[in-house]
Amino acid sequence: MFVISLVIMAVLVAADQLIKLAVTNNLPLNGQPVEIIKFGSFKVFSLTHIRNSGAAWSMMSGKTWFLIGLPVVVLIVAVIYMYKIRKGSKLELVSLAMVLAGGIGNLIDRIRVKEVVDYIKFEPINFPI
Repeated sequence: MFVISLVIMAVLVAADQLIKLAVTNNLPLNGQPVEIIKFGSFKVFSLTHIRNSGAAWSMMSGKTWFLIGLPVVVLIVAVIYMYKIRKGSKLELVSLAMVLAGGIGNLIDRIRVKEVVDYIKFEPINFPI
């Protein structure tokens, strides 16, 4: 299951990067969100294009090297942990793979463009993108 988790992680990282490429090429920075899922007038999910040079809610903005170094360490520790529990809970392995895929996608952005491309907007609640 460990190898399958790594494959899931790789597929999700690739999907994330492809979506980010499409967003950056087709949506204006800080422009209006594009509705993807809605039921009548009830919006559920939109795509948008914003950038974040910090961590969550732009904390630590400008601390790029720290925001690269820490995730690399966490990623290494997490993959070692996944290997150690490889015969354990499939749900735990897949969940970790999904979380790590998001972290890797953001890490790629930080290295490549020095900021994270954010694009998912969950409309029912007023929560940062």
